[in-house]
Amino acid sequence: MEKELELLRQYLAKTLNLDTEQVAELVKTDDKESIKPDALDLLLAKDVERVDKLKAKGGDSKEAFDNGYKKATAEVISKLEKDAKDLFEITTEAKGLDLITAIVEHKTKGLKDREITADEIKKSAVYLNAIDKTKQESEQKIQQITEQFQGEIAGFKKKEGLVSVLQKADNYIDNELKPIWSKNPATALSQRKQIHGLISRRAYETKEDGRIVPLNGDNQLLEDAHGHPINFNDLIKQDVTSLLDLQVAENRKGAGELEDDPGAGKDGWNWNGQKPKNDEEFISMVQKATSTDEKKAIRDSYEKE
Repeated sequence: MEKELELLRQYLAKTLNLDTEQVAELVKTDDKESIKPDALDLLLAKDVERVDKLKAKGGDSKEAFDNGYKKATAEVISKLEKDAKDLFEITTEAKGLDLITAIVEHKTKGLKDREITADEIKKSAVYLNAIDKTKQESEQKIQQITEQFQGEIAGFKKKEGLVSVLQKADNYIDNELKPIWSKNPATALSQRKQIHGLISRRAYETKEDGRIVPLNGDNQLLEDAHGHPINFNDLIKQDVTSLLDLQVAENRKGAGELEDDPGAGKDGWNWNGQKPKNDEEFISMVQKATSTDEKKAIRDSYEKE
C-alpha cells in the first residue's frame, strides 16, 4: 500500500506542479495517518486551477503567431536574396526588386554599347522569370509556415475544448450518475482516467447555448443504430456504466450484480468476441450487452490496440 501511495504522490506532484510534501499536506489528515474524506475533491479542484492557468496563457497565442509569421517571412526573403546573389555572382547591398534590377544590369553589362533603360529591363525574360520565381517560392514557403502555425493553434483550441468537455462530464458523473468508485484513492483516480480516456477518443462540438454535441469520425452527428443523435449525457452514462456500477440502479440482484435485462438479447444477439470497428458499433454492442462483465469485455476489446 505504501508503494502505491508513494507512486500516487509522485504522479500528482508531477501533474499538479507540486512537491510530494505539498501533495501529502493536501490529501492527508492533520495526524498524517490517513487520507482526508474529501481528498479527491481537493485534488480535482487543484487540477481545475492548473487548467485555468493554462487557458489564461492561451491569450498570447495570436501575438506569438504574428511575431513568428513576420520573423519567418523575413528569413525566407533574406535567404532568397542571398541565394540570388550567389547564383548570379554579384556583390551588392540591394534588396527586393532593386536586387533583381542590379542582377539584370550585372548580367547584361557590356553586351550592348547603348544604355539599357529601366523599362527594357523590366520587360526582359530574365527580370520577369526572376520575379515569378521569387514570388512563387515566397508564397509557397509562407503558406507552409502559415499552415504549420494554424495547425498548432487548432491543436491548442482542441485541447482547450476537451478540457471543457471533461469538466462538464465530471460534473454530470459526480452530481447525477454518482458511480460507485473504488475506496482506494489510487484505484479511483485510475478509474476516472479510464473514463476520461473513453470520452477523449471522440470529437465534440460546443453549441452557442453551451450544449455539447458528440461527433463521429467524419465530424457528423454521432448516431445510434437507429439513426438517432446520441445525447451527450447518455453517452457519458454509457462510458461510466461500462466500467462501474451506479449507486442507484434498477434491476439489481444484489450488491454490484446486475440482473439480466429482460429486453436484451431477444433478437438473438450475443457478443461473439468481435472487436467494435468504430464508436457507433461500440455503443451499439454495449447497449445490447446483457451483463456488466460483457460490457467490460466489449470495452476492453475496443480499447486494445
